[in-house]
Amino acid sequence: MSISHDHSVSSVLLISLSCIGDVVLTTPVMRVLKETYPAAKLTVAAGPTAAPILRRHEWVDRLVIFENKGKHKGAKGAALLALELRAHKYDIVVDLRNSMIPYFVRARRRITSHKAHLKNQNNLSRHAIDRHLDVLESAGMIVTGRDMKITIPEDVDLKVAAFMKERNLSGPGLIAVSPGAGSAYKLYPVEKYAAALEILNNGGDYRFVAIGSEADSMFCDPLVKAVGPRATSVAGQLDILELAAFLRRCDALIANDSGPMHIGAAVGVPTVAVFGPTNAERYGPRGPLHRIVWHREKCNPCKSPECGPNSCIGDIPPESVADAAKDVLNR
Repeated sequence: MSISHDHSVSSVLLISLSCIGDVVLTTPVMRVLKETYPAAKLTVAAGPTAAPILRRHEWVDRLVIFENKGKHKGAKGAALLALELRAHKYDIVVDLRNSMIPYFVRARRRITSHKAHLKNQNNLSRHAIDRHLDVLESAGMIVTGRDMKITIPEDVDLKVAAFMKERNLSGPGLIAVSPGAGSAYKLYPVEKYAAALEILNNGGDYRFVAIGSEADSMFCDPLVKAVGPRATSVAGQLDILELAAFLRRCDALIANDSGPMHIGAAVGVPTVAVFGPTNAERYGPRGPLHRIVWHREKCNPCKSPECGPNSCIGDIPPESVADAAKDVLNR
């Protein structure tokens, strides 16, 4: 039985994921839940790194932080989280973590991801967004859209506009570059990024801004030094929501498989995504605005930290990255 615009549901709990990119990929699920249950208050349980995005998201009424590396770590931590969630009663709980948490939460109906996970366990090419939405479709909900969404409040947008004006980063030809990533095997070598930007700027008139967290300065600073005066770094100077506002004002983004890559795609900036051992079919940006540069080996996809930039991702020629950037800039 399909479910459409059920006004009898007043409270929904979504158990989301932990990492920034993973949570951004679940925002289409939030859209469907709000459309299906327009009278419901939506509570989202997610990891702390994505909290700034969810805390002010237009579809989120309440946020519960899942401290997976802190007090909610392990079986005892999961039990503590379940106990905290039991403080409220929900009409529906939706679990994207494929966990046991829904069975300990007070809810009239539980929608788990077990069935969808089994369906997709051998389908490596099915995109993460579709996998998440499969959980809702298996429960009879109608999916009307698959686009990601990040809400950028007006005060954040104005703050970032002033930040960019103060640093003379406004105007055409601004390209953001995200050379960092959460894992070593996702890192495209900084020297090859620099070579790609040099190729791109040959005959062009671009300015490059290295972005990322404070920890990403170890990649951003050498990149800026290699590129020269046409490049600058804002690593560590913007929080996640401010980064989203910043990227929305850029002409393009070049990024590794990372949180900034997903944020850029979600706010609609043309994105060049550089992939190595991870699965671009499952996690890469979709749509005509974006391009994926992916060096595939027979062993892909994998998560082998011993390989890192000395393996498949390091084999991507800078020319391929530059050509993809030219393509999105000339769309």
